Amino acid sequence: MIQTFDGHGEWDRALLNAAHSHIAHKSRVHLLSKSRLEHTPGYALKMPRDTLCSTKTKPTSGQKNRARNTRDDARCGFDNTRFEEVPLHYTDGERMLRLALCTMLGLITTGPVFAQEASEPSEVAESTDSAVTSRDSNERKTSMEVGLRLRSMSIPKAILDVWFYDDSAPGWAYSEPRPRATALAYGMEFAIKNDGAMGVFYFDYIDSNMEAGYWDDQDDPPNHLDGDYLKPDSNFGFASVGADYYQDIPIIKSEKTNGAFGLNFVVGGGLGLAIRTGEIDHWLSTDTGYSGYERYLDGDPSDGPKSLPKFFPLLDVNTGLRFAFGDRASLRLEGGLHSMIYWGATAGVMF
Repeated sequence: MIQTFDGHGEWDRALLNAAHSHIAHKSRVHLLSKSRLEHTPGYALKMPRDTLCSTKTKPTSGQKNRARNTRDDARCGFDNTRFEEVPLHYTDGERMLRLALCTMLGLITTGPVFAQEASEPSEVAESTDSAVTSRDSNERKTSMEVGLRLRSMSIPKAILDVWFYDDSAPGWAYSEPRPRATALAYGMEFAIKNDGAMGVFYFDYIDSNMEAGYWDDQDDPPNHLDGDYLKPDSNFGFASVGADYYQDIPIIKSEKTNGAFGLNFVVGGGLGLAIRTGEIDHWLSTDTGYSGYERYLDGDPSDGPKSLPKFFPLLDVNTGLRFAFGDRASLRLEGGLHSMIYWGATAGVMF
């Protein structure tokens, strides 16, 4: 058989090397002596079939020196004297065709390698994105929240009746009923939530809404003229700080709504400290039976501020519903005890 190679240019060498590299990449095969083919520039090699090498040799790339080529030929059984050298001549069209074929073969042999290398960064990126998503999911189990709270507070009439008479008692002396003990609390809170548990740190101001009025304490026998007339000043209230603990009990899990909405029942409690602001002026009854409310109505000066502690402990007992809107907003409707009975709402932003 006759195989021809143009040794006048480097393209034939590139073609030969690419072919050998492609074959070597796929499998081990029986090859003709590569060195003999590489170092015959400008000649055709006439090789009988009986000169084919039957030994499996691992193909190598790059140029080899002639001494190495000679040893390879001897090992494979080549007889250099049996090659017939014939000069070759190519037209410009043949050269252009050979150049195109060489380029196509080079792209075919190197394309899969580049494709594999290009896919590796993509796989790494996908793996990295998956790890980041998993880490973000774990981190989102713990969330923080800043909220505004508003509460309506009061001391129930039934509790006040234990210590004070009201207008329904026989012999009630004053023309108006006993004042109601109410207040409005507003403030801020910071919450940390994790795995159904939530810790809340709060600050609020309890603004008293109690009006001036007559307070007649319980005594035996009843004396409805020995009560005090009380008048809070405009800034009477309590500034409070404290901490509460909540436990969530899921009613509607956010997973069932694709994270859009969740509803939990919450219950908890805590402690706080209130600092009194302002004073309460009071008018006392006299030993002569001149009642405190009569003195107030007659314009007598007060007997000064009523003695009250500056600090009050706060006991919190909370229960309610918590609405979660995605993972960025929440609304808590609750009621309970904040040293006074209360009901209210807290709107928060999570981050």
